[in-house]
Amino acid sequence: MAKRAIDIEELKKIQLDLLDKFDNYCVRNGLTYYLTYGTLIGAVRHEGYIPWDDDIDVMMPRADYEILIATFNNDGHASNIKVVSNENDSEYYLTFAKLINTETVMQEEVRSDYQIGVYIDVFPLDNLADDYEMAKKRMRQAFRYNELMLLKNLTFSKERAWHKNMVLGIGRLVSLPWSRNRLVKKLNNFGIHKEKGSFTKYVGVVTGISAGDESRVFEASWFKETVKVKFEGREFIAPAGYDTFLRKLYGDYMQLPPIEEQITHHVFDAWYN
Repeated sequence: MAKRAIDIEELKKIQLDLLDKFDNYCVRNGLTYYLTYGTLIGAVRHEGYIPWDDDIDVMMPRADYEILIATFNNDGHASNIKVVSNENDSEYYLTFAKLINTETVMQEEVRSDYQIGVYIDVFPLDNLADDYEMAKKRMRQAFRYNELMLLKNLTFSKERAWHKNMVLGIGRLVSLPWSRNRLVKKLNNFGIHKEKGSFTKYVGVVTGISAGDESRVFEASWFKETVKVKFEGREFIAPAGYDTFLRKLYGDYMQLPPIEEQITHHVFDAWYN
C-alpha cells in the first residue's frame, strides 16, 4: 500500500491538535507552560504560525516538565498521542521531549532509526543560578554538551559542502566517549532542581540549544506570570515578559527578516501509518 503523504497544511492541523490537547492537559493538571521561540513570535506578530514556519515549540519549568513526562502517557486520553523522551524510552535520541501523533511517521535528517510521528517540541526551562556570571558560565558549559549531541545526531549530506562533512566526521570521533544517554542524563541534571513554582534569579533552556552565549540567559521574573496570546484562532499561554524574552533572543523580532531569509530550515517527509 502506498504511503499517504502529509502536506504542510495537514501537518499544521495535526500540530494544532497536539497543542490543543497539550494545553488542555496542562490546564487540567495545574502545569505551567509557555509558547516559545518562533511559535511565540508567530503568536505575537502574526497571531499564528510565522508564514514560512512549520513547527511548534513550547517550554515548561523543569519541575512541571518532569511531571508531564511521568504522567502524560498514563492519563487515559487519546491513544494516538504520547510524550516521548529519553526518560521513558532510552532509544530516544534527543535531550528534550516531543509530544507526538502515533498514527503518523515523520522522517528527518537525523542519524537514528527511532520512529517519530508528527510532533510539537517540549523544552524544559532550567534554573541556572542567582548570579549572572555563574548563569552565563553554566550556559556555555551546557552548549558544549549540546554540540556533542548534535555531532552524534547529524547525518552526512550531499547537500552539505564536503569540508563540512569532513569536520562532522572528525567531530564524531571526538564525541565517541559520550553516549547519547550519557549526554541526556548530564543535561537533564544540569540545572538547579527546585520545587514546582520556585526559580533561581536566572533561568535558561539548556537542552537542544544552538548557542551558549548570554542571549540564552533569562530573568526568572519574565516567567513568573503568564498571559494568553492568540494563535491560529485559539488562545494559548505565554510568559508575561515575552517581549523582553524575545528581544533578548532575536532583537527587533517584530521586524520581518529579508525575503531571502523567509524560508523554513526544517527538512522532512511525513505520512500516515
